[in-house]
Amino acid sequence: MHFNLPAEARADRTSHLYDYPGHLASIARCRNRAFAVFLFRSGPLDHDHRDLDAQKRILLDAFAGHAEWKIPQLLDAVR
Repeated sequence: MHFNLPAEARADRTSHLYDYPGHLASIARCRNRAFAVFLFRSGPLDHDHRDLDAQKRILLDAFAGHAEWKIPQLLDAVR
């Protein structure tokens, strides 16, 4: 899942990653655009894959309580 981050867009295309066990958050840049990218390990998820609100809840729950790096700002982009 990724989310646009207009304020982070730059021409240099440098991407940054932050990871901790079972989780990764990133700011990926491409063509003067920036995106928040989230990956996390989980068991099977029971949700409708077309339900964007459910996907956001799952993501917010997976990263809840992590105030490191830019994770709070990236989660704000999700909200």
